[in-house]
Amino acid sequence: MDEALNVLSGSAWHLISDVNRYAFRTEANANAVIAEEARSISSVAVTEEMEERIAKAFRTDKPLTVRFQPSGPTEVPDHAELQLVVLHYEDSPVTAAAPMPPSNRIVEIRTKAGAAGGNRANKNGICFLAADRVHVDAMRDRVRKHMAVSRILKSEDRRAALGKSVIDRIKGLEDAAGLEVRVAISRCYSHLYYPAKDARNSDLRHHELAARDKGQIVATA
Repeated sequence: MDEALNVLSGSAWHLISDVNRYAFRTEANANAVIAEEARSISSVAVTEEMEERIAKAFRTDKPLTVRFQPSGPTEVPDHAELQLVVLHYEDSPVTAAAPMPPSNRIVEIRTKAGAAGGNRANKNGICFLAADRVHVDAMRDRVRKHMAVSRILKSEDRRAALGKSVIDRIKGLEDAAGLEVRVAISRCYSHLYYPAKDARNSDLRHHELAARDKGQIVATA
């Protein structure tokens, strides 16, 4: 019963959770209002926002240069510098259960350079960060939720219709929703590939970033 009420409280407008009690009230349930707003946001809008959030999370910080979602070797210069290639979440996503061997995209960028596809001279200066396919949907959901919260709070009509009490509750959820986005991005982008002598895997090794390590890579989005 408790589990059913928990689920219902996320969609029923007037079912309010108060500590361990549930009650029907005349004012709207903030979580249900957010959920309804989230459903009204188009997938295209969510994708655009998610791309922007991911880009903000991984920024160049010298001596590290970030190459964001390159489509191939031509977008990763063959320079003698430390580069982190952040792959698109739909481009060669991996899972913790089977992270090796590295994807063809990773191997191609590591070994080839330029439009002619010649051999890369500075391949040992490149690391790769790939998304975990298991966590992509959760990342999308968290972005959608935060977008919904922001839209409600920015709409004068919605604020007037919902009333101060409900709006105050939604305001209270805003920071948490933003934090959930950052956590979701860090959980998704958890597969690091770095140069190491390993001929079977194109001289790359895999390291799954722990939560505390992810915080060193993901900036505040």
